[in-house]
Amino acid sequence: MEAQWANQNQNKDLSLMKKTITFAIAGTALLIAGTGVISHAQQDPDDRPMDRGERRAMMKEAAMERFADFDMNADGEITQAEVEAKRAADFAAADTDASGGLSPDEAAAWQAVQRAEREARRAASRFERADENSDGVIGLDEFGDRQVTMFERIDENGDGTITEAEIEAGMKKMARRARHHRGGEGRGR
Repeated sequence: MEAQWANQNQNKDLSLMKKTITFAIAGTALLIAGTGVISHAQQDPDDRPMDRGERRAMMKEAAMERFADFDMNADGEITQAEVEAKRAADFAAADTDASGGLSPDEAAAWQAVQRAEREARRAASRFERADENSDGVIGLDEFGDRQVTMFERIDENGDGTITEAEIEAGMKKMARRARHHRGGEGRGR
């Protein structure tokens, strides 16, 4: 009886995992179609919120990478058959023991691989943006360049020093800008 109960729970877990993968693929397809929402909390390597142009470029790059993943015959279009083929390929990659079902360990491992690949793509993209002269290395003039820009932005009177009052004023400006991006204070934030 206990074995039957365990088997039923495992079947429920596998069914849930299959639905999760299907929803993940469907969500990606929606993102490619342009209905995804860009998070205003997205950060760059200096932990500074990216401006609209940077976010747009990063999202476009990510969407094009995902598009290429789904466009299996590289004809510039994604068909339902390609979505199903991608789903089957992802499932086969996740099902490392070829049992036809994902164990919790296989599901966790697959998600970890997906997360690592996504982070590697993001790191490469951030590096390319920071490497302004495209020489394949980030020099001192490129390293922390945004910190210099931030210093100049906070030093309102341009005297080459930052006072506590300028820091407070800069923080207030950033808070107003963040509220504006989140839709203002009237949205319960």
